[in-house]
Amino acid sequence: MSGGRLVPRTEDEDERVRIDGQIVINRPVEEVFDFVADERNEPRYNARMRRAEQISEGPIGLGTRYRAELVSMGRTIKNGD
Repeated sequence: MSGGRLVPRTEDEDERVRIDGQIVINRPVEEVFDFVADERNEPRYNARMRRAEQISEGPIGLGTRYRAELVSMGRTIKNGD
């Protein structure tokens, strides 16, 4: 990640940490959008995501459903069942 930094909270924000950052990807925006819109690709760039599979039929679009498994705070979380 380039340009990542902790962002100071304003007085009206709660106690959570806010991180600001950016990644420069040398690809057309449409290609990047299609890649990240397909949740099956997420394990390739999100170390917490163990697996993701499309469970609805047809092309990816509004209403596409996925089953995913990720690890958070040492626990495995499954969704989409």
